[in-house]
Amino acid sequence: MKKLFVLLGAGLILAGCGPFGGGPGNGGEGAANAQEPEETVFPVGVSTAVRGEMFDYLRVNGDVETSSAVDVFAETVGEITAIPVRIGQRVERNQVVAEVDPSRPGQRFAPSPVRAPISGTIVSLPLQVGARLAQGQAVARIATTSDLQIRTHIPERYIGRVTLGGRAIVSLSAYPEARLNARVTETSPVLDPQSRTMEVTLRLERADTRVRPGMFAQVRLITQEKNDTVKLPANAVVRRFDQDFVFVVLNGTQGADANGNSSEARVERRPVTTGIEIDETVEILEGLSGGEVVVVQGQNLLDDSARVNIVTELDPLTREASVR
Repeated sequence: MKKLFVLLGAGLILAGCGPFGGGPGNGGEGAANAQEPEETVFPVGVSTAVRGEMFDYLRVNGDVETSSAVDVFAETVGEITAIPVRIGQRVERNQVVAEVDPSRPGQRFAPSPVRAPISGTIVSLPLQVGARLAQGQAVARIATTSDLQIRTHIPERYIGRVTLGGRAIVSLSAYPEARLNARVTETSPVLDPQSRTMEVTLRLERADTRVRPGMFAQVRLITQEKNDTVKLPANAVVRRFDQDFVFVVLNGTQGADANGNSSEARVERRPVTTGIEIDETVEILEGLSGGEVVVVQGQNLLDDSARVNIVTELDPLTREASVR
């Protein structure tokens, strides 16, 4: 009986290895169905590198002031009998801004005129008709509002980046969309020992009737200007192992569907050298040219020669420098 079982087992093994078996050595169905794994396609968004302006700047706050203002004093004391001007009115030099009656009990005098020492705008009238003017008390204040300045303070660690004649861009809370050009006209020779800041004065390059004394100003002091540099959205640059690089869409590798819409491409990992980075924009000093298409969305999953599907094309940055 034992010999019968051994013979049956050997027969089954031989049958499985025969010419009609389905083993791998005979090109069976399993070998026919074997396929290469499909390559991953990554969805990405792209934008085009541009050449244009770029600024590096300091953000500081300041106050709009008149460049000159004087208090108006009377030559005598007494009762104010007339104020023929109003706040905001422009007056000329020697124009009468008030009249003071110096009469005393038992003594009558003609009213004494108070004249403007300079031409300008009335910005303050602290007294009213009928008030008694005391010795050394100002009747009015006149400012040259057509010549305004902006005063700000720069922290000590940044003063080396501020120079006379340096350009600045000013925005006002009252007109947030307006951008006014200004220049640094004065820098203090000493620092405030309490705040460790340097006082800086700026003047607008062109007068603007919207600007008024007392306004709050946001100042962007430009410390570096680039006029023809390659720039990209800052998030396009990938940093790995202390190296910066971008993924550039290769020309001539894009396919097209039945409608002629280009969507798929391959990318090249391109090492780059960066420069200024501000307001979510980065300067590319080396490794990239203007006009090249770069991945700006989905780039963190990519590697060299990866296959991508371009699902979004973002507008390129403007050639003019943007200051926020």
